[in-house]
Amino acid sequence: MKYHCDITQAEQFGRLLWATGLQNQVDMYDEVVFVSEGAVWIWRLVEKYFPQAIQIVDWYHASQ
Repeated sequence: MKYHCDITQAEQFGRLLWATGLQNQVDMYDEVVFVSEGAVWIWRLVEKYFPQAIQIVDWYHASQ
């Protein structure tokens, strides 16, 4: 399990997301899961770079 967060512009975050995935050899995993706050721009970045990934809204944001 890996956890990563950063405060940056969406485009730069997307590149960071992709680079972090490559660094951790995510293409070798049978299953990739992203847990995030559910912001549409984050979900779109995950779909762009990791279309096979399962996306889950974190409990805090889902319960609001």
